[in-house]
Amino acid sequence: MKTLVAGTGYHRIGGDRWVTGVQTAKAPERVATELRRATRMDGD
Repeated sequence: MKTLVAGTGYHRIGGDRWVTGVQTAKAPERVATELRRATRMDGD
């Protein structure tokens, strides 16, 4: 494995976005930031 991404925080889904509020992370520059990703849910 050449890349490792690790961290923890809160998660929320709003509209078409999955948002992670980073509280701890292997990469210190990600702490106290929000990672936003597009998402789509289908079915039940």
